[in-house]
Amino acid sequence: VLKPHLRRSADGRKVVSHATIADRAEFYSRMIRELHELGYPLTDVHHLKPKHVAALMRRWEAAGLSASTLQKRFSYLKLLCGWIGKKSMLRPGASYLADPDAYRREYAAARDHSWTAQGIDPLAKITAIAEDDPEVARVLRLQHAFGLRLQEASLLNPARDWDGEGWLRVVAGTKGGRPRAVLVETDAQRAVLAEAARHAEATGRSMIPPEYDLKQWRDHCYHVLARHGVTRKTGLVSHGLRHQYANDGYEELTGEPSPARGGGPLAAAD
Repeated sequence: VLKPHLRRSADGRKVVSHATIADRAEFYSRMIRELHELGYPLTDVHHLKPKHVAALMRRWEAAGLSASTLQKRFSYLKLLCGWIGKKSMLRPGASYLADPDAYRREYAAARDHSWTAQGIDPLAKITAIAEDDPEVARVLRLQHAFGLRLQEASLLNPARDWDGEGWLRVVAGTKGGRPRAVLVETDAQRAVLAEAARHAEATGRSMIPPEYDLKQWRDHCYHVLARHGVTRKTGLVSHGLRHQYANDGYEELTGEPSPARGGGPLAAAD
């Protein structure tokens, strides 16, 4: 069942990323193991029934999984049911839960996750990290300047992605494989890109040094960050630089505090 479908998007029109392929494969393997643990020794995935879906959803709810995780897992169940011709047997995801509100995801940040909200000056912190590992610091500067995810910043190649003027096209490593364009407006941003371009020219590919593959590089980055107190346990993570970019940009555009920093909603016209 998986072989003809696992690499394709939900509509079948394009190939999904390697990360998505691996995530799907791991999910379906775990799903079967969980059904066996729940007393449903399924031996043929075509025999999947509504009672199996209900049992899985109740198990995941009881485990306290977040709304985003519940939605993602249910979307994978929907994919599988479509592949085996049983999509019509599914009810809405929330209907399987004892508390339907547990399925509702909040898309607006309830609090400010940026570094300044944790009392940290981003540029000063990145400078300190640069003394330890300038290559990791280079990636952090890109995250701070353009609101990039760690993987996006790591895979950036300015020669390919920057038009040399006002736009940076974020292509590699994006979530869901969706490219986007980011404005290049300040001299500080151009300086960060110029430094990145010199490094990419030396490596011949991206911000990742030649001796690392992507997974090794990400592990290395997290190890270096942990040495400087940038960990989930401390509430300070590199993704907070993406929040920093978004909140600072909002305030610069509107002249008002962002909602995550206590500001109210703007009028619809604004």
